[in-house]
Amino acid sequence: MFWCPFDAHGPGRHDLELHLRRRRSHEVGEVLAAPPQPPVVGYDGFVPQPCVLHPEQVAAHPFVGLLPEDLRTRIDA
Repeated sequence: MFWCPFDAHGPGRHDLELHLRRRRSHEVGEVLAAPPQPPVVGYDGFVPQPCVLHPEQVAAHPFVGLLPEDLRTRIDA
C-alpha cells in the first residue's frame, strides 16, 4: 500500500490518497524487518501500524427455516 501522509492530497482535498498494488509472493525479494517511515507526516495517525491477521475457520449454519421439520423440533428442544 502506498499512501500520502497528509489529508490535503486526496481526491476531495480532505482525504488521504491511497494506492493499493498487488504482487505475487514469488516476486518479493528480501522482506524488510520494519516498514519504511515517511520523512514528514501531517498527522501521526496517518502512518499505518504493522499488524498480523490470524484467520480462523467459522462454521456457517443454514437458516433454521430451511431445515427439515424434525430437525427444527430437535433444535428447539
